[in-house]
Amino acid sequence: MNSHTTAHDFNSVLNNIIDERFPNTERYIVSGGDYFKDVIIELRESGKELRYSPYELFEKSQNYEETIEEFIVHWQTMLQQ
Repeated sequence: MNSHTTAHDFNSVLNNIIDERFPNTERYIVSGGDYFKDVIIELRESGKELRYSPYELFEKSQNYEETIEEFIVHWQTMLQQ
């Protein structure tokens, strides 16, 4: 990803990595709206849940790859507890 990355690009990469690394994780839209910034996603697997805003992750990120990796590590850690 580069400086021209959009929130939708960021979300697409995040979703692809989640699908690849966590094939048993399900993604649910728990809150939506007319704007992408209003979307809240919940990951679910083995009784564990993690809610996040893809737009907020994108907006607060200084480095997209690091942000995605930190998110993935956080989910993996939750699943191992």
